[in-house]
Amino acid sequence: MRRFRYCFFPLLALLLFSQANSTGTDLYMPRDIRRAYDRGTRSLTGAPGTAYWQNKADYRIRVSIDPVSRLLRGEETVVYRNNSPDTLRQLVLKLHQNMNRAGAARWSPLGERAVTDGMRISRLAAGGAERKLFPGSEEAQVEQGNLIVTLPLPLAPKASVELTAAWEFTIPVTTGEGGGNPRMGTYENGSMFIAYWYPKLAVYDDVHGWDMHSYDGEHEFYSDYGDFEVELTIPERYGVWATGILSNAGDVLREPYLARYRSAQKSDTVVRIVNEAEASGMSPYLSTSGKTVWKFRAEDVPDFAFGLARGYCWDGVSAKAGDTRVFVDAAYDPASKSFLEVAAEARETVEMLSAARPGVPFPYPAITVFNGYYGMEFPMIVNDGEFPNRILNVYVHAHEIAHNYFPFMVGVNETRYAWMDEGLAYFLPVDVQKKQSNYDHMIRAARGYERFAGTEEDYPLLVPAIASGGDNLQVLAYIKPATALNILRDAMGAEAFDAALRGFITRWKGRHPIPWDFFYSFNDVSGIDWNWFWRPWFFEPGYPDLAISKVNARDGMTEVTVTRKGSMPVPVHIEVTLDGGATQSVSETAAVWKTGATEATFRIEHTAAVNSLRLGDTWIPDSDPSNNTWKKEG
Repeated sequence: MRRFRYCFFPLLALLLFSQANSTGTDLYMPRDIRRAYDRGTRSLTGAPGTAYWQNKADYRIRVSIDPVSRLLRGEETVVYRNNSPDTLRQLVLKLHQNMNRAGAARWSPLGERAVTDGMRISRLAAGGAERKLFPGSEEAQVEQGNLIVTLPLPLAPKASVELTAAWEFTIPVTTGEGGGNPRMGTYENGSMFIAYWYPKLAVYDDVHGWDMHSYDGEHEFYSDYGDFEVELTIPERYGVWATGILSNAGDVLREPYLARYRSAQKSDTVVRIVNEAEASGMSPYLSTSGKTVWKFRAEDVPDFAFGLARGYCWDGVSAKAGDTRVFVDAAYDPASKSFLEVAAEARETVEMLSAARPGVPFPYPAITVFNGYYGMEFPMIVNDGEFPNRILNVYVHAHEIAHNYFPFMVGVNETRYAWMDEGLAYFLPVDVQKKQSNYDHMIRAARGYERFAGTEEDYPLLVPAIASGGDNLQVLAYIKPATALNILRDAMGAEAFDAALRGFITRWKGRHPIPWDFFYSFNDVSGIDWNWFWRPWFFEPGYPDLAISKVNARDGMTEVTVTRKGSMPVPVHIEVTLDGGATQSVSETAAVWKTGATEATFRIEHTAAVNSLRLGDTWIPDSDPSNNTWKKEG
């Protein structure tokens, strides 16, 4: 299509109004959020404040698994550092496995074999003192998914305390007879993906103090950063893939698999570390007395997860991420034929995310795509099933890999602000997905959101995600925020938007931002006040709806008046069909509505008479498209 000359009135003078630098700090802020800014832990520039702090927990864990009984046993030593200005008398640990207990409050229905006794703590100590755990104990109590431990001595600011624990739980059965556990478990092919498997320190932050939300199977997580040393004792013939770097590869891999593994870490082409024929032959893994001990180390990550399987293929390749290399691998059931391409596709995903959007080098030295069930992200490893078509397979792999930026590189609170996690992970890899599957997921997002927009369950995005569930959480966490970000990128221009996003990531890498930090940082880095956009899309109820309200067609010139019937600002795109079939188009970004105007008139010059007009585009949501067309009479 060719573009042509046009202008729009009466907003021209208003739109030429200078977009001067603005602090842009006049967004509504709840009182509990305001306190953090008043204390100086956060700043109105969107950067961490001069008084910002966050705590840290480092873990040394030993764990064993019996695949027959599905029993996991673990022991951990945790060093918790209190960087806050507060004296802590209690610590809170997350027991996420308690979501699987009979009678537990949860959104996710579970089959009979997915219901377990939860996490059973057999030993617990803090600061060298045993903590007794029984009903009514003043030393430790379990409240749903939280373990509240009273310290023998208060933990002063800048001080550390050591905790030790021993525990066990039955791994839930996830598919088939067992029903569905949403993110981990043992699968029908005998593989397992193990997540939420250790007592984990909850976040104590500058905004809400202790995070006391119990995992309910749907609303996701909020995690502090830490270093992990994990030793896994697994029966022979099982391979293990995990968060972190395998630190004893020479002790667990036979030749030639060890050589291939090391070669893949430097190779620009995929290396079949264990091919299909070898997967069903002699075990690639060394063992002693029927066991193999796998050791992994990970630094500055918010969680640790791992998968294990017998008879899996294993592919590896190296990806470029800025000035560093990332080891990319895929471990998969030979029956999952689409996974033959996953290592190469994951490599391309890492490289495109690093170079383009967001344009920040991938944050970790490795990423594994483990062939488990459905799709779920963890630092340096994702748990993905196989889907019935290429579009879904590509979408899930790229989406879960993109999560390594949000919520892992940037530690957002997924529980409260799901859009900062899922919305960004939906938005970031769309170019990768389009290239690999020839499908634009922003079109899917726009069509999905326009049907939902303005209904009773379409809450403003600043309503905490824990108030949502089911289908409306899917819309509010994924496609509504992704659509908003796509429209904002169009309004800002790709270069300015990407620079603002990189600025936000750089400021909050390894930290815990909240939505106001995101908004203020974009305003500050771009030097423009975008509050006219933030308010309707994130703070207020509303819906997107434009209409062609008036057309004045003359020879060589047509005036088209577009009315903004909904409150959400969206771009204007008008397709013009002339007599004879030639087409032209006119477009304006959502900034056409930045002054709050509800009408914009476009004067369009053309060489032949206008036959018809159509308002809108595939990526622009419009909740009532019935008023988006005009046709010449006669």
